[in-house]
Amino acid sequence: MGRKTAKADVTTLMETVVDKGLCTGCGLCVGVCPKKLLAMDWVQGDGEPVFLRPGCDGCGICVAVCPGKEIPLLDLEQAFLGKRRDPERDEIGVYRSVYKACAGNDAIRRAGASGGVATALLAHALDTGMIDGALVAGFNAEKPCLAEGRIVTDSRELPRYARSKYGGNPPVNAVLSEAVLEKGLSRLGLIGCPCHVHGARKLQRLGRPRKIADSIQLVLGLFCVSQFHFEGTRHLLAEYCDIRSLDSVEAIDYRWGAWPGRFCVKTKDGTEMLVDRHEYVYHHLFSSWQRDRCMVCLDHCAELADIALGDFWDSAMKPGDPGWTWVIVRSERGEKFFEDARCAGTVVAQPFDLKDKTPSGTQLKKRRNPFLHQRRKRYGIPVPDFGVVLKHEPGPAKPVHRAPAFDGPVVVVNNPAKS
Repeated sequence: MGRKTAKADVTTLMETVVDKGLCTGCGLCVGVCPKKLLAMDWVQGDGEPVFLRPGCDGCGICVAVCPGKEIPLLDLEQAFLGKRRDPERDEIGVYRSVYKACAGNDAIRRAGASGGVATALLAHALDTGMIDGALVAGFNAEKPCLAEGRIVTDSRELPRYARSKYGGNPPVNAVLSEAVLEKGLSRLGLIGCPCHVHGARKLQRLGRPRKIADSIQLVLGLFCVSQFHFEGTRHLLAEYCDIRSLDSVEAIDYRWGAWPGRFCVKTKDGTEMLVDRHEYVYHHLFSSWQRDRCMVCLDHCAELADIALGDFWDSAMKPGDPGWTWVIVRSERGEKFFEDARCAGTVVAQPFDLKDKTPSGTQLKKRRNPFLHQRRKRYGIPVPDFGVVLKHEPGPAKPVHRAPAFDGPVVVVNNPAKS
């Protein structure tokens, strides 16, 4: 797979986005190319678009919808949420209501990373016919450490794809063309990180390819402080679990088990190991392996989604407690859909006042990242253009809530070789 082509638009995509370190790995360019000239390849475990063959006719769609270099945040808010934020005041963007919620079905709630609302809402959309397909993140069948986009049409399958994937940004948007043009789906629900949402909104606004753009009916976004290079997972496996070969891994799960979840790895010889979430997230991935592009992203709470969802943390919560989900309803469509899901009992929701608590992660995305963004821009380092400059003054004093830990940083659940 090579990058070189004589056509300007795909060359522009590579030269101004990928080769400048601005690619988010969302996969949208792959998912919309009319000639299927692009594919996602794994570069040290991180998804990155590459050319399959020459033949670009210069349609320019891949460049126009890419969320790597340019995200006109305020314009897209106006187009899809009906108003623009006041950047000085509306720190988490435009929204209509906020809830602390969980899935109405207890099995779905416990299958989720934190409350199961994302899974419950997608299941509700499929079961009511609002959508005929959901685009989600799953693990590659042949390389089970690597996350990729999946298409789900049966709500009963959704719990298999629940919970966060921290090893590289799953290229969920890459399967758009497959869903619409190959599988014949016409009403899609998409869930992803803020960058997946940015691309979906740019695609909808552009309106090309028409059939794919028109298929997007519901956009759910996940709170995201940062994604991590897959290399961080490789080191996690080696340094915490003494697993040196990825070929020996049968399955991994970043939020396995009861809330708040632990990293779980199963090897082909039957060994199972668990790593405490606080240990591997805050002392390993966050400290060393954040993706560079994520560190200059200014969107924390999926600020262009119909509904934004994230972990709800509270100092009173203990390991093993049922999880809860932050729900920020942003659009009119999202408001009507969420109210329908509440009335149906699909989700259980309590209105929440953001004056009492702000989502965890705000300090990084709304304080550190604007600072880094402006510093890098000053020194000529490529950064994405969000069309807005955010201040990075210290926020109000708030209590610090540490994620609860289980019974030790690393636990060997089963090791047949030593039994």
